[in-house]
Amino acid sequence: PLNIEDLGNSSFTLKTTYPGLLIGSGYSHELPDIKGQAILGFNFDYTSGLPLIAGGSIKGLLRSAFEYQEYIIELLEKQKIRIDNIKDLEVEIFGQENKSDNVEQGNDIFFDASIIKGNDNRKILADDYITPHKEAIKNPIPLRFLKVLPGVTFKFQFLLKDGIIKKEQKLELFKEIILDLGIGSKTNVGYGK
Repeated sequence: PLNIEDLGNSSFTLKTTYPGLLIGSGYSHELPDIKGQAILGFNFDYTSGLPLIAGGSIKGLLRSAFEYQEYIIELLEKQKIRIDNIKDLEVEIFGQENKSDNVEQGNDIFFDASIIKGNDNRKILADDYITPHKEAIKNPIPLRFLKVLPGVTFKFQFLLKDGIIKKEQKLELFKEIILDLGIGSKTNVGYGK
């Protein structure tokens, strides 16, 4: 395992499943047109050079789940928690936007998720391909991109505070949301689980 310093007061680990994880695909990389180059951007930690899941991306994913209050209520009921106003919990965790479009900081802090262990072969990254067809079944053009392999373990870390629900309950809620929705790009075709 890699030695990752503990941040915050709450954490859990999750292992990627098949087909893997795409992170940072929205980042552009300006390269000349080179045959076989990777076509999508990727998110690497500046100091270690390892892939990471940005804390802002984790926070954004979790906050987006709160748009579906019935879903959050269902997850909380699994923990035997009943609260009257999901919006109050959302504001407590994430803060709220004010009229000048500045975001007020919530009570909780979301750190980058770091790799703590490679897969069984001690590998982290591999190539993958998408093959768009300009015409049905004619002239496929394979396009290469990088992915985090299945079986790679990430550590998700937070600085959580007790409030409407306890920090341990928030941590379990966050874990369930990530397990249900996945994280990163192309989750609709299986990546990010």
